[in-house]
Amino acid sequence: MNEIAAGLGRPVRYTQISPEDFVVTLRAYVPEDIVRLLNELFTVTLDGRNTQVMHGVDEALGRPARDFAEYVRKTVAAGTWTV
Repeated sequence: MNEIAAGLGRPVRYTQISPEDFVVTLRAYVPEDIVRLLNELFTVTLDGRNTQVMHGVDEALGRPARDFAEYVRKTVAAGTWTV
């Protein structure tokens, strides 16, 4: 979040919610099988087991993985996050 805020030159806020709150809120909008799928996806994504960049990035994108700071610089330069 800090890298994005620095790149944009303005504060960026993020409010983390618990997995339980996520599931409760989601149930109002999507079927239960999708709730379970998304809960599993975000649990696996956010629990820390996937923090290392793996070779699959090269295979999937056809290029090496980029550093997040480089991604932020290019995204800001492209105007993607301009409001």
